[in-house]
Amino acid sequence: MLHGLVGSGSRLKSESLGPFRDFCPICREMKGFTATSYFTQRHVRLFFLIRLDTSREGGVGVAQCTGCGSRWTLAPGARRAVRPRAETDRCAARVALEERARAGTLTPEERSAILLEPFPFMAAMLSTERAIGEADRLSALGCFGTVILWLGLAAWMALTAKGNDEKLMVMGTISMVATGIGAALTIYAWATRWKRYVRRVLDPRLVRSLRPLSPSMHDLVGAVKEFQRVDPASGKYFDGGRLHDRLRGVID
Repeated sequence: MLHGLVGSGSRLKSESLGPFRDFCPICREMKGFTATSYFTQRHVRLFFLIRLDTSREGGVGVAQCTGCGSRWTLAPGARRAVRPRAETDRCAARVALEERARAGTLTPEERSAILLEPFPFMAAMLSTERAIGEADRLSALGCFGTVILWLGLAAWMALTAKGNDEKLMVMGTISMVATGIGAALTIYAWATRWKRYVRRVLDPRLVRSLRPLSPSMHDLVGAVKEFQRVDPASGKYFDGGRLHDRLRGVID
C-alpha cells in the first residue's frame, strides 16, 4: 500500500558560489567568472504530489567565463575572498606572458606552451558537458521523430489497409524500413554527439584563442599530437589540420 504512495528519486541541481576573476585562456586576458556548484539532490515523493528533499550527493564546482562562455571544473582556491599568493602570482605571470606574446618576444618553448594551453581547458569543458550538460538535441529529435513516424505509419495502415492482407504486407514492409532508417539515424546521431559538440562548440573557441599567435599547420598539428599524447581520450576529438582550415576561413 505505502509502496504505491511513497517514491524516491533524484535530480541535478545547482547553486551559485559567486563571482571571481581569473585569466581566461580563450579570451587571453583577465576576465570575470561565475562559480556554480552542481550536485545530485535526492528526494522522496508522497502521494505522487508532495516532494521532500532529503540529501545531497556528489557535487562539482564549475567556473564559467563571462566573456566567452567557456566553462570547466573550478580550480581549488579560485574564488577565495583572499586568494593564495601562488594564485595571484600565477595570474600576474600569465598576463605578463600574454603581453610578450603580443609583442612577439616569446621564446620557442614559451610559444609552444601557450599553443598547447587551451587544449586541456577544452578537454575539461568536454568533460563538464558530459557530466552536467543537456541531452543532445539531434539525438532526442531523432528518437522522438522515429516514434512519431512509427505511430503515424501504424495509424495509416490501420485506416487504409484493413481487411486487405496484401496491401497490409506491403505497408508493413514500408513501415519497418522507414522506422529502421529513423532508428539507424538516431543511433548515428547519438554515437557522434561528442564529435559534433567539439566541432560546433570547442573548435571555434580554440580558433579564437590561437588566432593571435598566427600558428602554422606544423604548429597546430604538433600541438594536437602533443595533447593527444598527454590525454589520448580527449585528444582524439581534435584535429590540427581542421583547426588550421578554420583559422584560414576554409571551413566554418
